[in-house]
Amino acid sequence: MLSHAVLDCDETRFVCALGEGFPAYSADELVLIAESFLVAQGDALTGEAAVALRTSCDLFVTNGLIDRLGNGRFARELARKAATLRVLRVYDAHGSFGAPSEDEVITLHGGDAMDAYQELTESVPPNR
Repeated sequence: MLSHAVLDCDETRFVCALGEGFPAYSADELVLIAESFLVAQGDALTGEAAVALRTSCDLFVTNGLIDRLGNGRFARELARKAATLRVLRVYDAHGSFGAPSEDEVITLHGGDAMDAYQELTESVPPNR
Protein backbone atom coordinates (compact mmCIF):
# COMPACT_ATOMS: atom_id res chain seq x y z
CA MET A 1 0.00 0.00 0.00
CA LEU A 2 2.62 2.52 1.03
CA SER A 3 6.09 3.01 -0.33
CA HIS A 4 7.83 3.02 3.06
CA ALA A 5 9.84 0.04 4.20
CA VAL A 6 8.43 -2.02 7.02
CA LEU A 7 10.71 -2.14 10.02
CA ASP A 8 11.39 -5.40 11.82
CA CYS A 9 10.25 -4.29 15.29
CA ASP A 10 8.85 -6.33 18.11
CA GLU A 11 5.10 -6.27 18.69
CA THR A 12 5.23 -3.75 21.55
CA ARG A 13 3.83 -0.22 21.67
CA PHE A 14 7.36 1.22 21.81
CA VAL A 15 8.36 3.44 18.91
CA CYS A 16 11.11 2.06 16.71
CA ALA A 17 13.97 4.42 16.00
CA LEU A 18 13.94 5.54 12.40
CA GLY A 19 17.00 6.60 10.51
CA GLU A 20 17.53 10.16 9.30
CA GLY A 21 16.52 9.27 5.76
CA PHE A 22 12.99 8.03 6.54
CA PRO A 23 10.70 10.16 4.36
CA ALA A 24 7.49 11.71 5.67
CA TYR A 25 4.19 10.40 4.37
CA SER A 26 2.29 12.44 1.81
CA ALA A 27 -1.26 13.64 2.47
CA ASP A 28 -2.49 10.92 0.07
CA GLU A 29 -0.70 8.24 2.10
CA LEU A 30 -2.07 9.63 5.37
CA VAL A 31 -5.60 9.51 3.96
CA LEU A 32 -5.06 5.87 2.94
CA ILE A 33 -3.80 5.00 6.42
CA ALA A 34 -6.75 6.71 8.12
CA GLU A 35 -9.31 5.19 5.74
CA SER A 36 -7.78 1.72 6.16
CA PHE A 37 -7.96 2.06 9.94
CA LEU A 38 -11.60 3.16 9.78
CA VAL A 39 -12.63 0.38 7.37
CA ALA A 40 -10.87 -2.21 9.54
CA GLN A 41 -13.03 -1.22 12.50
CA GLY A 42 -16.22 -1.18 10.44
CA ASP A 43 -16.68 2.58 10.14
CA ALA A 44 -18.05 4.48 7.14
CA LEU A 45 -17.52 8.07 5.98
CA THR A 46 -20.04 10.48 4.55
CA GLY A 47 -18.84 12.41 1.50
CA GLU A 48 -18.39 15.42 3.77
CA ALA A 49 -16.31 13.35 6.20
CA ALA A 50 -14.07 12.10 3.37
CA VAL A 51 -13.43 15.72 2.34
CA ALA A 52 -12.76 16.71 5.97
CA LEU A 53 -10.34 13.79 6.37
CA ARG A 54 -8.51 14.84 3.20
CA THR A 55 -8.43 18.49 4.34
CA SER A 56 -7.08 17.49 7.73
CA CYS A 57 -4.27 15.45 6.17
CA ASP A 58 -3.46 18.25 3.72
CA LEU A 59 -3.29 20.78 6.57
CA PHE A 60 -1.17 18.42 8.63
CA VAL A 61 1.43 18.13 5.88
CA THR A 62 1.23 21.75 4.68
CA ASN A 63 1.61 23.17 8.20
CA GLY A 64 4.72 21.07 8.83
CA LEU A 65 3.19 19.12 11.68
CA ILE A 66 4.05 15.72 10.22
CA ASP A 67 7.47 15.49 11.87
CA ARG A 68 6.14 16.84 15.16
CA LEU A 69 3.05 14.67 15.58
CA GLY A 70 4.28 11.33 14.36
CA ASN A 71 3.86 10.82 10.62
CA GLY A 72 1.57 7.79 10.17
CA ARG A 73 0.59 7.80 13.84
CA PHE A 74 -1.28 11.06 13.17
CA ALA A 75 -3.52 9.35 10.60
CA ARG A 76 -4.37 6.56 13.02
CA GLU A 77 -5.04 8.98 15.89
CA LEU A 78 -7.14 11.23 13.63
CA ALA A 79 -9.32 8.27 12.69
CA ARG A 80 -9.56 7.07 16.29
CA LYS A 81 -10.43 10.54 17.61
CA ALA A 82 -13.04 11.12 14.86
CA ALA A 83 -14.68 7.79 15.76
CA THR A 84 -14.74 8.76 19.44
CA LEU A 85 -16.31 12.12 18.62
CA ARG A 86 -18.92 10.33 16.50
CA VAL A 87 -19.85 8.15 19.49
CA LEU A 88 -20.26 11.26 21.66
CA ARG A 89 -22.34 12.98 18.95
CA VAL A 90 -24.65 9.98 18.63
CA TYR A 91 -24.97 9.69 22.41
CA ASP A 92 -25.82 13.41 22.65
CA ALA A 93 -28.50 12.95 20.01
CA HIS A 94 -30.11 9.87 21.60
CA GLY A 95 -29.14 9.94 25.25
CA SER A 96 -28.81 6.79 27.24
CA PHE A 97 -32.34 5.66 26.38
CA GLY A 98 -32.49 6.29 22.62
CA ALA A 99 -31.78 3.69 19.99
CA PRO A 100 -29.58 5.00 17.18
CA SER A 101 -29.70 3.29 13.82
CA GLU A 102 -26.81 1.10 12.69
CA ASP A 103 -25.96 3.76 10.12
CA GLU A 104 -25.67 6.41 12.84
CA VAL A 105 -23.42 4.14 14.89
CA ILE A 106 -20.89 3.47 12.09
CA THR A 107 -20.93 6.70 10.05
CA LEU A 108 -18.51 9.55 10.60
CA HIS A 109 -19.56 13.07 9.61
CA GLY A 110 -17.40 15.95 8.46
CA GLY A 111 -17.55 17.66 11.83
CA ASP A 112 -16.21 14.52 13.50
CA ALA A 113 -13.06 14.60 11.36
CA MET A 114 -12.51 18.36 11.57
CA ASP A 115 -13.07 18.43 15.34
CA ALA A 116 -10.64 15.53 15.68
CA TYR A 117 -8.00 17.45 13.70
CA GLN A 118 -8.56 20.51 15.90
CA GLU A 119 -8.20 18.50 19.11
CA LEU A 120 -5.04 16.75 17.91
CA THR A 121 -3.30 19.91 16.78
CA GLU A 122 -4.51 22.60 19.21
CA SER A 123 -1.78 22.00 21.78
CA VAL A 124 1.06 22.03 19.25
CA PRO A 125 2.97 25.32 19.29
CA PRO A 126 3.60 26.92 15.87
CA ASN A 127 6.91 26.37 14.08
CA ARG A 128 9.51 29.06 14.67
